[in-house]
Amino acid sequence: MTYIVGWKYRGNLYLISDTAITRYEERGNSVNSTSFGETQTISNNSQVNEECFKIIQIDTSCIIAITGDVKNAIEFIDNVKKYSSPSSRLDFFKKFSSSIIDKDFDVIIGLIVDNKAKLISLESNSRKNLKKINNSIICLGSGKYNLETKTNELIQEIKGAAKNPSEKLHLLVSGHQLLSINENYFTAGVGGIYNGVRMSKHGVYWNKDVSYVLYSKNTNINPGNATISGNSYIIFAFNRGGMLYVKSPYPLPHETDKLIPSCKYCDLEDFEEHQREWNITYYRKLNNVVYSRNVITKYISFIYKYFGGNYTVLSVKMTEKNKKNYQIINNGNGWYYLKFPKDLLDDFIFNDGNKSISCKILK
Repeated sequence: MTYIVGWKYRGNLYLISDTAITRYEERGNSVNSTSFGETQTISNNSQVNEECFKIIQIDTSCIIAITGDVKNAIEFIDNVKKYSSPSSRLDFFKKFSSSIIDKDFDVIIGLIVDNKAKLISLESNSRKNLKKINNSIICLGSGKYNLETKTNELIQEIKGAAKNPSEKLHLLVSGHQLLSINENYFTAGVGGIYNGVRMSKHGVYWNKDVSYVLYSKNTNINPGNATISGNSYIIFAFNRGGMLYVKSPYPLPHETDKLIPSCKYCDLEDFEEHQREWNITYYRKLNNVVYSRNVITKYISFIYKYFGGNYTVLSVKMTEKNKKNYQIINNGNGWYYLKFPKDLLDDFIFNDGNKSISCKILK
C-alpha cells in the first residue's frame, strides 16, 4: 500500500511518494512509530512500516515512481536499466508495456525526450496500461481513493501561487505530509515521511532540506518571547546521495536518526555496503548541521496537527533575512525549539480561512 503522484507543468516533472511499506511476513522493527509519530501497525497477517521512498532515478533523463508489488516493480526497473537508453526509452516503454500485465504494480515515469518533459504511467492490471499525461496530474496506489481529490486541490493552489519550480516541489511534498498526518492515513498503509523530486531539461533536483515544525492546539505559543514549546516537535529531512536522512524526536521520549533509502535498496544484500559508503560521505556533515546550536535548513514547514477542516501549507524560506528572524535552537539535550518574529502569529493556522487548501511561503 502506498501513494505516488506525478505532475507535469511548464516543462517540469514533479514526482512524490510516501514511505509506508506493507509486508505480509514477519519483520523485526526497532521503533514503534514513524518519523512523525504515526504508530507502525502489526496485524495478524501484515505489518506497516515507514521503510523506503518509491522514487528511483535511472539517470538524468528518467525517473520512475513505483507502487504495488515492490519486488516485481524493481525487476521492471532493472529491465529499464539493462535494455533501454535515453534515446530509445519511450519506444522501450511502448513495447514493454504488455509484458507487465497482471504483475500487481504500477509506475509513473518522468522522461526528458528531445529536451521536452513527458509524463507517462504503466498500470499492470489495466488492459490499456500505457497512458501519457499532458500538463496534468496522475495519482496511483492505495492512497489514491482517499487523497486524489486533495492532491488535485493542492496542485491547483500551487499552480496559482507565484512560486518557482523548487518552491512548487517543496509545497507539493509538505502539503502531502500535512494531509497524510491530519487524515491519519498510516492506519490504511499510506504515509510516513514524504519525499519528492523535480526534473526538467536542465537536470534533476531533489526536495531541499526542510525542518518540519509539528504543532497542535495544545502547543504553547509564547507571544512575549516569540517561541513555540510544549506539544511541539521538530523533524529534519535531508536528501543526500539517493538517501533521505531524517532526525526525529519520535518515538518519544527518545530521538531517532533514520536513514531512509529508495525502495531499490529495500531488500538488497549490498545495501549495508551502500549505507557504509553513504555514512563516510554524508553522515558527519549532516550531524554537524542538526547538532549545531542554530539549525538552518532551506525551508521551515509548519504542520498544524488536527483532524478535519481546511488546510494551510505554511513555510518559511530561509533567506539571509529570515536566518536572523527564524531560529531553530538546539537546547543541548537533543530537543529543539523555534524562535520567530512576533508578527508570524498572524500567519499561524488556527483559523484556516475559506479555502480547502491554501499555500504560503514567507520570504
